[in-house]
Amino acid sequence: MISELNKETWSNLTSKLDRLPHALLLHGAPGLGKLALAERFSQLLLCEKRGHGKQPCGACESCRWFLAGSHPDARLVEPEAVALALGRPSTVVEEGEEEKKEKKNPSVQIRIEQTRGLANFLNMASSRGGRRIAIVHPAEDMNTATANSLLKGLEEPPAGAFFILVSHRPASLLPTIRSRCVPVPVPLPERKAAAAWLVAQ
Repeated sequence: MISELNKETWSNLTSKLDRLPHALLLHGAPGLGKLALAERFSQLLLCEKRGHGKQPCGACESCRWFLAGSHPDARLVEPEAVALALGRPSTVVEEGEEEKKEKKNPSVQIRIEQTRGLANFLNMASSRGGRRIAIVHPAEDMNTATANSLLKGLEEPPAGAFFILVSHRPASLLPTIRSRCVPVPVPLPERKAAAAWLVAQ
């Protein structure tokens, strides 16, 4: 469920359902739950029983796949180091045995192989007949070549493709990437609300 601290942003997101752009940029300070918002919104978009509701049903086959991290029409792209820290499998596809031998530490950046793989994923037909969703987190963790690779998809998105970029430092993104996304700020909560939430935890 969405935290009480993020209800305003959730309302902002769900208000876009009828006129959804092809890319959103969720941005704000670290620790505000931006990735959780991106994942919940993706689940809502893929939910097969939501109708006109503002929450995913949590019970349909699509929701169950999404919650298990195995939905065929959703892809999370993040640095290997972030995936490992959060206990998730890496989305990097290794080129061959030599590359495996040379690689010592998990990458702290999103690698170009990941954005190229994302392009392949987005150009495939949807498994469930709906959207194909890509979450990029944190979006600023790309070098210039990787960012330009992602930009190609943002400039000419395949039909049914939807991007959610999650960023702690949106100013560090390429201006061309920012210009192709609708920004959705995730504000700091009021002190009183944050204190009440912490007490409840």
